[in-house]
Amino acid sequence: MAENKKNIQDKYNFNNPDNNNGSGSSPVSYVLFAVLVVLGVGYLIYGGKSEDSINANQKTIEVDKKQQLKKITFKTSNLPVENIEIVIKDGNNKTLEILSTNSKGEAQFNLKEKVSIKLRFLSDKYYIKSDRPMDMAYENIMFDDVINMHVHLKEAMFFEINPMDLNTNSILHDAKISSSQIQFDAVKKSDGGFQITIPKENLWDRNYKINDKIDFTIDCPDYSTQSLEVVVKEKYKKNHIVKLLKGMSQKFVFLNSQTKDPVSSINVYADDAFLGKTNGEGAIFYKYDGNSVGSTMNLAINVPKYLKFSQSYRIAADANDKTYYIDPIYLQFNIADYSTSQPIDDLLISIKDVFVGKHVDGVYEVPFNSINKNYSLLVTDPNNKYEDTILDVAISENNNGSVLNQFLYQKTSVLFHVVGEDNESLEKVNFIIDGNPLTETTNNQGELLYKMKYSNAPLNVELSKNGFINYSESLTLQPGQNSKQYMISPLIQYVEATNFNTKQAVEGLKFECEKNCLIDAKLDLNKQQYKLHFSKSGDYKINIIDSKNQFQTTSFKINVSKDNRLAVKSIDMYEVTFVDFKFNNRNGNALPGVNVDINNQNIGATNTSGTLRELFEYKNSKIDVSIKLDYYYDVDTTLSIVPGDDINNYFITLKELPPVIINVLNEETKQNISNVLVSVNGQEYEADAMGDISLNPLKVNQNFDLSFSDNNVNYYDHKSSFNYDPSNYNINFELKPVAYLYVNTFYGDGSTPMPSVQLKLNNQNIATTDNAGFAKIKIDKYGKYTLYIEKEMFEPVQLEWDIQTSKTEASAALNKLNQTVKLKNIFGSPITDALVSCYDRNSAVDEYGNAKIKPKYLNEPVQVKFSSKKAIYRDTVIVFNFKKNNEIHDVMLFTNPLTLNVTVEDAEFGIPGIGTIDINPPPNKSSTFNIDNGKAEIKVYESGAYDIVVNALINDIAVQHNETITLNLEEKVKNWGFYLKNAILTVLTNGGVPVIVEYAENEDFIKELKGDGLSQLELPNYGEYKFTFQPEGFTQPITEIRNINRAKNNLDFRMDDNYTNCNEAFNNGQYQAAIENCNKVPKGNKNYCDAKIKVADIYKNHLNDETLNAVKTWDVVLEGSREGVCEENPSYYNLHAFLMSNITQIDEKLLNDIWRPNSGKMDLSFNKYISLCPLTGQNCGEDEKSLRMQILSSICYLMDETFIQYDNIAGDAFAIDQANQIKQINDLLYSRYMKYSAGLTGEEKNEYQECFENKKID
Repeated sequence: MAENKKNIQDKYNFNNPDNNNGSGSSPVSYVLFAVLVVLGVGYLIYGGKSEDSINANQKTIEVDKKQQLKKITFKTSNLPVENIEIVIKDGNNKTLEILSTNSKGEAQFNLKEKVSIKLRFLSDKYYIKSDRPMDMAYENIMFDDVINMHVHLKEAMFFEINPMDLNTNSILHDAKISSSQIQFDAVKKSDGGFQITIPKENLWDRNYKINDKIDFTIDCPDYSTQSLEVVVKEKYKKNHIVKLLKGMSQKFVFLNSQTKDPVSSINVYADDAFLGKTNGEGAIFYKYDGNSVGSTMNLAINVPKYLKFSQSYRIAADANDKTYYIDPIYLQFNIADYSTSQPIDDLLISIKDVFVGKHVDGVYEVPFNSINKNYSLLVTDPNNKYEDTILDVAISENNNGSVLNQFLYQKTSVLFHVVGEDNESLEKVNFIIDGNPLTETTNNQGELLYKMKYSNAPLNVELSKNGFINYSESLTLQPGQNSKQYMISPLIQYVEATNFNTKQAVEGLKFECEKNCLIDAKLDLNKQQYKLHFSKSGDYKINIIDSKNQFQTTSFKINVSKDNRLAVKSIDMYEVTFVDFKFNNRNGNALPGVNVDINNQNIGATNTSGTLRELFEYKNSKIDVSIKLDYYYDVDTTLSIVPGDDINNYFITLKELPPVIINVLNEETKQNISNVLVSVNGQEYEADAMGDISLNPLKVNQNFDLSFSDNNVNYYDHKSSFNYDPSNYNINFELKPVAYLYVNTFYGDGSTPMPSVQLKLNNQNIATTDNAGFAKIKIDKYGKYTLYIEKEMFEPVQLEWDIQTSKTEASAALNKLNQTVKLKNIFGSPITDALVSCYDRNSAVDEYGNAKIKPKYLNEPVQVKFSSKKAIYRDTVIVFNFKKNNEIHDVMLFTNPLTLNVTVEDAEFGIPGIGTIDINPPPNKSSTFNIDNGKAEIKVYESGAYDIVVNALINDIAVQHNETITLNLEEKVKNWGFYLKNAILTVLTNGGVPVIVEYAENEDFIKELKGDGLSQLELPNYGEYKFTFQPEGFTQPITEIRNINRAKNNLDFRMDDNYTNCNEAFNNGQYQAAIENCNKVPKGNKNYCDAKIKVADIYKNHLNDETLNAVKTWDVVLEGSREGVCEENPSYYNLHAFLMSNITQIDEKLLNDIWRPNSGKMDLSFNKYISLCPLTGQNCGEDEKSLRMQILSSICYLMDETFIQYDNIAGDAFAIDQANQIKQINDLLYSRYMKYSAGLTGEEKNEYQECFENKKID
């Protein structure tokens, strides 16, 4: 039991030295372990689940949602090891969990608490190390962390190495074993081999894990050296036999070419293979056998601080020692004082903080690691006499070993000394050196020491001090110590202050200056002048104050600068001065309250006796006096004045102002308006019987504000103002009579009054006309007005005036509103059977699809409903906002299409067909549809007759069927089918001669059929048949091969003379005659299609500018193909599309017929070609791409032509319609780009895209 306790304690004690995974905290005692056991048992007894207590990996723990779990994954890195125990404790040595690795060497732990952890790894078989610390702080653990465990051997590793002769297999007793990677024990066995032991501690120290590799070297004199790679494994007791080759050796010695010293420990290569390192003597041995004698070996070294060395060596049988001199990489520097040119000793040279080089015989020798490289050297003086200097050098084969000259500057300083004009030292003088202000100023001895890096450029020095003139100069220094003295001048000016009356100097004056500009101001008794010392240059205002109050304060302005230093300014001082005034009117009565201004400054008003005495600042012998009193003229005059008291007395008489007369007038009639109230400056006055108001003004230019208001009953409210002028005291005050607008409205005949018409004046509802169509409208004020006359269901009328009289008359006739909508289907055809309603009133639709809409008002949303009597069209609601009367709007109604269900199959067995079905005219945006598994579903959007052409493969039989059917959209669904039966044949020959019919795939089928066009023959199958007949007058029968691919086949073998004549004329070059004869071949004749193709060929290839006629002829051929008259051949459609792409005429109808989407001729032929071509089994890709690119080129050309034509006529008022047509053509062509560029590569598209974008008309 005690032993068991000890084992448990040792196992989980983190400080146990036998525990193989490092350090820990205090040991976990047996008592603590027992407590844990008891607690665990208690948990089991009192309701806990034992699995939850024992297996932490299976336990579900409720965690505070605010606390995030940190998941740690443990896994072995180099070997999957099961059952490694991982003990995890917190910082208080509380065990959090004990894990075991699975078969993959992995285990997971969820850290639920915010605590640091301690780790230990336990394994009976292995020593386990981690790539992370064993004590981990919580903040160093990631939320999804991975800790790698490295598996090491727990015991020493043993194996044997037996060196043997390669040729004799005998043991080499002089062999030696070595390894640069690990220390080991080698015991030589009696048989000459070695027992190798690598202690576990050595493996741990060098961090060799299981499956790592260790290199060993086996050497033996006169034998080649061999290497051995050993893998670290457990229980590894392997016998390694290493065979060495005996041979001769060559000694190579490498010496420094400069010092002739041996160069040791350099890597030597033989034929690019590493040979080894040189020993202390600079020597290395090259071992070889007799077979190598006479061969050439390349010897090379590559070592830092030496030039690369490579040389060929011929191997000899009796080789002597070979010595090579290798060149070091270095430079020599001759460093001297710049001023004395004397060499400098004791300097230090470094590269990247590493001291290099040595001082030999007055020269510094500096080695470098590499050649052809730039280096930066720092030269420093430990004696602190010279400046630190950086030398940038580039070393190469050209300058290796050369001597470079370099000068150093002594550390430089200058001592400044500054004095004033009296040679006194000045402190606190500021310096600016080369534009940079210094923080230090001169001391109390006027000195400042400035240190700097030497430069032969002049030093720019600026001096400044409060109260002194700034000084600057350029100073040239020498390396070392320099000194310089400066004298600067104070800012001083003189003022000579004298009594104006006595011209004597005035003493005891005080000078005050704004901005504290004065440092000092004192009287120079000798000069009888005041000396003013200013703090700095500038413009200032100076006040001179007499402390005895005998003289008035005097101010003057002064400019202070270095240019006017010591200037003298003379100032007159004036005694304190008084002025006396007395004012009377023309009756001699004293005038109190007279305001007096002197030189634009008020000095007061007279008292009740009309007098005024006031202290006055004398400046000039003349004063400007301004005198003001209500109801009297203002007086402005100039008076003479002298300084002093009781000297300046003035007596003045003032003149009264005349009254002002205000005349109130009617502005329109210019007649006086009597007895009206007018407000003058806020007080009401009534005009007399003459319309006049008389007022006494207070002063000249007095402002009078006039206003009138009778609430706009007779006259508009009016305000005006004027300034009183004694020379013009009659003022007209004109009132505008209130204006009215008289309106009469009529029906469209212009004579019948229209009542209840809404009138808007400047967008405001103002009135409605009465039963007589009349309204009287009061106008707020004269000016420009817009009258909007409006009535429901009628076109509004807008009138404009500039009303400037009291009466204005207006009349207007209103026409009924009448708008038109043109109903069309998706093909642009008129719709005549739709219902149109607006305001719940139906509108009739005429034969052109036109319906009349009668909205209530313009510029107001109008909802119009469109529906179909038989649900052919979708119910549609459109909101219109008509801007003017008689507008016309196109409305396209969406059709509820009929669904045409097509079935194509064998009639007898129901075998479905595949292929295409063509419908003309197109029932929707397409005209060709695929037949898939015998079925096709087609949406038809217009009632009418349709030509149907089926091209299909049914049971490997290629058939074509033509039929015309009538479709009515009211049916909603229509089923139509083609059911393949045996083909029926009729033939027509000249004279009705019989025809022998033979089936190519069945030799037994030979039938005779009358050539009357009526007799029928049922054929056994579809395919190729041979027809033989002999017309009357022919000596030999005629044989033709025809492909039967229709259910009904009417073959015409009659010979037409017109076709024969056509060919003869063509062969003779008579092309017009050929066209005339070929066009005479009747439709239905067997030569009809060939004749038309012949005509198209003539137009295309033999006549100039006949492309359009060639296209028209192919139109006829393709129409015959659709009708079953001519052969259905994809090459026909390809050629037709190609010819149309060459039409360049800018004709709206022609180009619209060709390029219209879906139903245009180009789309029909192109779509037909790409649907038929694959049925022929040909590879159509390249031909299709070529056709697409041809079509795109044609569109690009036409867009360019329309762009040029539009540009020539755009803006011409007489060519608007033509310009619009050209733009519509351009828009149509632009819309075709996407269809015909489909399937092309990006590079191929780019060739055309730029043209399309640049030539589009915006």
